[in-house]
Amino acid sequence: MSVLDVGTFDGFYAFLAEHRGADRVVAVDNEQYRLWVASRWGVELVGGEGFRAVHRLLGSAVEYRRMDAFELGRPDDRFDLVYCFGILHRVENPLGLLHALHGLTASGGTVLVETYGVRTEDRDEPAIRGSNPGEVYAPDEFVY
Repeated sequence: MSVLDVGTFDGFYAFLAEHRGADRVVAVDNEQYRLWVASRWGVELVGGEGFRAVHRLLGSAVEYRRMDAFELGRPDDRFDLVYCFGILHRVENPLGLLHALHGLTASGGTVLVETYGVRTEDRDEPAIRGSNPGEVYAPDEFVY
């Protein structure tokens, strides 16, 4: 099985997929979290520190790409399983990202998404709605 972990951060799900027997695992992160951490706590990160540390400790073969998920699309970029956990609410164009991930999914593959949603008693209400910057995590300007 080939696995793509979009927004991997420290690589937890990528390393888990490798541990569970995935033949190929690609972990992608645009490292936007560096801006978030700097604005929230004033700490400047290089990016990928946690991922690289765990990668070394495990002797992992997971491939890390510092890039935006919208930039994926090499000829061999087709995956049986695509993780998209905890980032959809941080993307300006979430439907565009879902469309892009669908294009990276092999025939019969799966895109597994976790994000914040809204479910009301009224089933005619949308299950996902856009939040204003700072609405979810005040004063977080990196949630759309």
